[in-house]
Amino acid sequence: MNKFIFSLVALMIFSSGSIFAEVTWTDDLESAKHSSKVFKKPILLWVGVHSFRTRPMILTEKPFLDLTSKIICVNLNPKEMTDEQKEAYGVDNSNFSKFYYYDIDFNLLGTENNPPNAVIANIHAMLKSIEAKEEVAKVEKEEKVTEDGAKVLWEKANRFEIDEKYDSMLTMLKQIVAKFPNSSYADLAKLKIEKVENDPSLKILLENQRKEESANRALKSVDILIKNNKKAEAIKKLNSVISDFPGTKAAKDAGELLDKLRKE
Repeated sequence: MNKFIFSLVALMIFSSGSIFAEVTWTDDLESAKHSSKVFKKPILLWVGVHSFRTRPMILTEKPFLDLTSKIICVNLNPKEMTDEQKEAYGVDNSNFSKFYYYDIDFNLLGTENNPPNAVIANIHAMLKSIEAKEEVAKVEKEEKVTEDGAKVLWEKANRFEIDEKYDSMLTMLKQIVAKFPNSSYADLAKLKIEKVENDPSLKILLENQRKEESANRALKSVDILIKNNKKAEAIKKLNSVISDFPGTKAAKDAGELLDKLRKE
């Protein structure tokens, strides 16, 4: 760096207290690589001694500082590096300040020899790439939740169909269409609903099942009347079950219960 750069860095340090206040550094590259994968943050690797003057000027650019919360910064001291490490990073004893920018797969994107704008552009590009991947992952997760939720209802509907409980089956199918309209099961549910509602034999069976269920609910209300010693009201309700739901099992049970109450 020339004297102008040194002066500029010094001016920024003294005028702002610390231009690197928001930048967090680590000297453990392997841990940084792991964290990069886990937190999906790119890595800026700086090889240099701990001196503001020798840090690359890219770190003084406001656009970069604004992005440091999304980047893992690593500092390696060249004096503590092995010859193999120095060779790998292009470091020699006369060059104690060099930075490299890596993506989360530790692929090299830029060095201090790149113009600052190009490196910042790489940073922006990487962050946008990560955001795009996260958005795709978010959508995929939401789609999986939708599919899983629809699948649970679909399996319940199938069990009701096996037991010939078509009204309950239709309830499950309609829930799939209402709650998970974008799932692969929604179209299947619509087809099955249409089939049941347009099949004459199933339609009659469905109506009979609904009639039976309504009769059962009415008959259960009689139990409450009997427990509360309301015999007259219970007899009246039983007569209603018999007249309103003829031919149902509940109506037959109501008749037997009515005969029993009249004999008491």
